[in-house]
Amino acid sequence: MEILAPAGSILALKAAIKGGANAVYLGLGEHNARIKASDFTTDNLSEWVSYAHLFGVKVYVTLNTAVKEEELSRVVELARSAAASGADALIVSDLGLVKVLSEISDVPLHLSTQAGVQNALDAEVLKDLRVKRLILSRETPLSDIPEIKKQVEEVEIFAQGAICVSFSGGCLLGSKTYGLSGNRGVCNQACRLTYTAKDEEGRAIKTGKLLSPKDLSLGEKVKELSALGVDSIKIEGRLKRPAYVYAAVKYYRDILDGKETKEDLLNLSESFNRGYFDGYTLCKSKPLVNVKTSSHVGVSIGKVLSVDVRNGYKFARVASSYALSKGDGVKILRNGLEVGGSDVTSVKEEKGAYVIPVSDGVKAGDELRLTTNAKAVLAAERVKNLLPITMTLEGGVGERLTFTARCGKVAKSVKSESLASASNSRDNAALIEKLSKVGNTDFYITNFVDKTKEPIYILTSEANALRRELLAALASEIVKQNTPSYRFTGEIALTKSLPQQSGTVFEIADLTYKKEYDDATAFVLTPETLSAATLTAFVTAAGDRKCYLRLPRILRNGEIAFFEKLLSEVKGLGVFTDNLYGVALARKLPCGYVVGFGMNVFNGKTASLFSDADFICASVEDNRRGNLVFRAGKVALMNFAHCPFSVAFGYDCAHCGKTSKMFYENADGRYLVTRRVSASCDFTMYEDKVTVYPKPYEAKNLFYRFIGLNDEEKRDMMKVVSEDIGEQKR
Repeated sequence: MEILAPAGSILALKAAIKGGANAVYLGLGEHNARIKASDFTTDNLSEWVSYAHLFGVKVYVTLNTAVKEEELSRVVELARSAAASGADALIVSDLGLVKVLSEISDVPLHLSTQAGVQNALDAEVLKDLRVKRLILSRETPLSDIPEIKKQVEEVEIFAQGAICVSFSGGCLLGSKTYGLSGNRGVCNQACRLTYTAKDEEGRAIKTGKLLSPKDLSLGEKVKELSALGVDSIKIEGRLKRPAYVYAAVKYYRDILDGKETKEDLLNLSESFNRGYFDGYTLCKSKPLVNVKTSSHVGVSIGKVLSVDVRNGYKFARVASSYALSKGDGVKILRNGLEVGGSDVTSVKEEKGAYVIPVSDGVKAGDELRLTTNAKAVLAAERVKNLLPITMTLEGGVGERLTFTARCGKVAKSVKSESLASASNSRDNAALIEKLSKVGNTDFYITNFVDKTKEPIYILTSEANALRRELLAALASEIVKQNTPSYRFTGEIALTKSLPQQSGTVFEIADLTYKKEYDDATAFVLTPETLSAATLTAFVTAAGDRKCYLRLPRILRNGEIAFFEKLLSEVKGLGVFTDNLYGVALARKLPCGYVVGFGMNVFNGKTASLFSDADFICASVEDNRRGNLVFRAGKVALMNFAHCPFSVAFGYDCAHCGKTSKMFYENADGRYLVTRRVSASCDFTMYEDKVTVYPKPYEAKNLFYRFIGLNDEEKRDMMKVVSEDIGEQKR
């Protein structure tokens, strides 16, 4: 099973190889989900791909942002550069880009976790595209993987690192509140901020990092994954320091190799952790969020004994199970909350304790946690990436010498330019010493075999040149054998524009038909609870207008049958889907379907994949593609696989409070959190204000979301509807 490591920098790439990674992933250009990780460019990528290939490590290049129509050509050029540089695969999230690359190249495509593949039906839709590997959403239960694997050649899952609290990274919180889109590679981690949960009466329930998940850590569970069909385990962290990358890779390398990992886990936890979460299960109240802190908490090593001021600076006497040294980093917590810290610029022992500088706010009794282990960082830096080789020297006096180096199955030989002469020495020890000086190369010699016929002599300069030529030739041959060759043929085919339409689509939760619904030409139904009888009654009342049931963003394999049964019972009901599985379900039944806003349709190529859809929602971040445009309502920002009500109220699934609505607030905004019940609980966070988007220039269907509105907001929404319909009639 492959260990896939993050390479957000050149040093991190080297660290991943040191730790024992089989492959690394790195970003190229502005169209990757970690734009700040910018060490790799089209100018230097080939050099570092070759470096990885020298050690037998594959390189996957990420082009995993949503791509606008006018950007497709640029991203394809980046893909060409990556392939020309020897990249082993491309990681892509935009389905339109997947379609383009499927049509014009044979480079392997790995579909990013941002595509939200979580069940077998999701995978089924992708069969006509040239996707070699599916990177599953972190929310996918391990038990669902075997069914997914039947649909695809390779499966990859995340094993370690930060996770997005919103389903599979599908988040609009940063985009809507701060103008920074995670879909476009500039996530500002708004989920790590402090929020206050309030009930419907406005009473504060809990304050803290309510949206900040712990770090995923499957640990020993990875031993079970190969039997489930997993081909690769991935470590998150392209923005993390090299010491973390090394520690994380080594931890999983040693687990898979059956070695002791207690020290590995300690080193990893010291490098970075927010507390650990060992994966999603069907229980949605399983603790996920670390309410007290959203940053690195390290490992507990002791406590503060006293604090005093010395020469105008604060120092603390601390009792520590770890021998503190200069260069370490510590955080100081009180009841789990960070109250201070220290970059240990000085340390001395005093009366059986350590004295270190600390920040203001630290008190006796506070917990001391190690967040940087300077000795471990230094030890990791001293590990070198070197390949073992054997060398053989053959020939005799009056002959050109043959000098051979072998690394694994790869061997290369060179011959001396001049003929060897007889040596005055009794043996070839001096010559072998010269030829063995590998110096600052990527090799070390495990064995040197002298097959010469007698003591021989060649000039020192020629011996040095011979060695350099041989090692360069060997390195080149190893890289060559480890570097694939892929083709790009043709240009991007033009995509037909969608036909212009002028419909009015209402999304509603109240399925009691009202006079105000008469203005709609179609409905998206999002009731709090699902009932075949209620749905049938509304579909009947709607007459010849189409109705679509909003499917939950998150659906397990075992829950698919619930919706198959429901949709077969309610005649004339289609589906509104934010995930691929809904497309497969609609085609299977069959029934009409709407490609939802969660599918991130940024370009015509993506839209063309769903030519049989009744409507295709354009992304709320770029509404030029698709034929259904978000006009007004509260924008859905996040979908949760965990229960946010358990975070705020302390419920668990066995003692559910049945709460269906609450609010999260901070200085930057107020957000509505809702709960729906279908096959299981479905949680969504909306902005708690009505956004009215500008009308598109060309005729398109307009979408109005009547979810979570108070009476005043409903009246304002109906005014917008009335004005729009009046304009359409004119």
